[in-house]
Amino acid sequence: MNENKIMDHIKVLAVEIGPRGSTSENEKKAAEYIYSIMGKNGLEVKKDKFLSPSTFSPYYAIPCFIVFLSLIIFPFNRLLAFIVSFLGALFFFTELNTIETISRLFPKYESQNVIGKLKPKNNVKKRLIIMAHYDSSKPSISFDPKFVKYFRKSIVLMMFSVVFVPTIYGLSILFSSYKEMFFYISIPFCF
Repeated sequence: MNENKIMDHIKVLAVEIGPRGSTSENEKKAAEYIYSIMGKNGLEVKKDKFLSPSTFSPYYAIPCFIVFLSLIIFPFNRLLAFIVSFLGALFFFTELNTIETISRLFPKYESQNVIGKLKPKNNVKKRLIIMAHYDSSKPSISFDPKFVKYFRKSIVLMMFSVVFVPTIYGLSILFSSYKEMFFYISIPFCF
């Protein structure tokens, strides 16, 4: 496939079809287009349909917000703040490990993968798998081109914070004479 053909395909996907949000009608149009191009180029093509959310952002934003709420609860009830922050951390890590908790509350819509196979002409020596996303979902700020270079650091900090807050609140229950210190230490991690 030459460079002009590739640019023609990019133009169809980016300009004619336009933004292809996850589970949207345009994502479906893009799948149809890719399916037809693969078929015309001799690939054995199939669609793998499944249900998917239109965004994953709430699945992580809600548990982080729950942890943040524990900061507001802490001055009034340290035990409740610990329980709330622990639940936020639990929801965060279950979703991170693809165990549906918060995500069960949100609707899912039809989506699809387009899978093309090229039959070998000779004996198979190696297999090559090429994979790409064709949707253009609106990601969180972590994926913004200005911030993506800090992606790993921000995710590690978020994961650390979600664990640190219930830990520090648990310590505030055990060592109540230091409760104010624990509260002030938790503030930046709750944010």
